Amino acid sequence: MYVDRRTIGESRKGTISWCGPFDVVEVRKTTLVLLKNGKRVTANMTKCVGLKEPEIPDRDMRGRALDKEATDKKELDRIMKAKVERLAQKLKTKARRTSVSDSEEELEEESAEEDDSPEEQKLRRLARRRPLKKRTYGLEHLRDNSIAVIWASGAMRLARFMLSRYVPGDKEPWVRFHLYGSEQRLTERNRAFRPTWKTGNRDVLATEKRRGFAPFWVDIYLQDVLYVLKNPLKDGVMDERDVQEMGYGEDIVTLFLAPVARR
Repeated sequence: MYVDRRTIGESRKGTISWCGPFDVVEVRKTTLVLLKNGKRVTANMTKCVGLKEPEIPDRDMRGRALDKEATDKKELDRIMKAKVERLAQKLKTKARRTSVSDSEEELEEESAEEDDSPEEQKLRRLARRRPLKKRTYGLEHLRDNSIAVIWASGAMRLARFMLSRYVPGDKEPWVRFHLYGSEQRLTERNRAFRPTWKTGNRDVLATEKRRGFAPFWVDIYLQDVLYVLKNPLKDGVMDERDVQEMGYGEDIVTLFLAPVARR
């Protein structure tokens, strides 16, 4: 099945445009009902490609395809059985390690939630609530490396402007921002923010780009730009003049989830 949408923060180069294969459970006039991860999903026929049943020929010890039963079939069966047993053992070992690591992560998350004060939990809820828009920005307000408060992935975040572009079929420009994060709690005053980088399966906060780092970016619309900072960050800390101008209270737009959630 063809995938025509990218996940937020996923680069075009790293996007795989096809997923599957999936079993077809129902054929309709212009759509197909597929069984995807145990759930029934409806997909347009124009985005699906039918596949033939794979044919795997028997081969001899040298890997050559055979039209008849191999003379060394017993030896091949013995080797195949041994490989399956080794693979099953590896999968069991990996499953045990994964279950242990998952339980440790759950314990860490639970302990982190328990350590949160009522004020911290309140600020986290506020960070996930979109504030009333006070200003309207255009592309002319975004200069190279402008720092702004944006609404992305269901929360208010600090980010650096990278570029803008127009996508066919969309009249509104797409604006790309490099997300920032902080390791400090929301209740701390003068929190320091640093750029977020992707390296492998991890998200890392670092002031400078290092080898193997790629920016953790998102594409948003101009309506999702809440405030463009007028003063530069000082050691990652927002200028007090920007904090005062944005306001401090129920409509505060200086709250951010930190660090940025892993993908």
